[in-house]
Amino acid sequence: MPAVSAAPAPPETPVLVDEAPPSAAGPAPEDAAPVRLPPAVREPRALQAVRFNVRQIEFVFRARRRLGETFRMYGPIGEDVVVTSHPDHARSLFTADPELAPSLTGESPLRPIVGPSSVLTLVGPEHMRQRRLLLPPFHGEAVARYTEMIAHAAEREIEAWPLGGHSRWRPRCRRSRSR
Repeated sequence: MPAVSAAPAPPETPVLVDEAPPSAAGPAPEDAAPVRLPPAVREPRALQAVRFNVRQIEFVFRARRRLGETFRMYGPIGEDVVVTSHPDHARSLFTADPELAPSLTGESPLRPIVGPSSVLTLVGPEHMRQRRLLLPPFHGEAVARYTEMIAHAAEREIEAWPLGGHSRWRPRCRRSRSR
């Protein structure tokens, strides 16, 4: 049987994810085929930086519409950044061994704002410890209680609104009440 060789893929063809399970985040094995990079945003670095910093969501959604769920852009420190919105990719990254898929969270630009001990900037075991402390208020039962409390507070406030005439809304919306 004659050998069949595939033509090399163009450099802008996105990587197909079907070949590896979603849990396969991390470096590719040494015997793996070369990984093709996803398509890149084709704008000068300075223009990308301005557009991304001024209207981040618009920039990312526009790039996604043009290039697909996975694309590259210039990163803030000079290296390319791969952006993905594919659920399997996100699941793979969030469940990967931190040794295989390290996070840049510790180098986050939020660090000077939220501090080095914030769950937003911690990595590794200390991040997990802080995260476990924060989880209970976000469980379903707690959120249901908050929803009920907010609904009751809104109903109490609405009952106090004057009928007819004019009213100043800003002070009412900013007021904190415990009735």
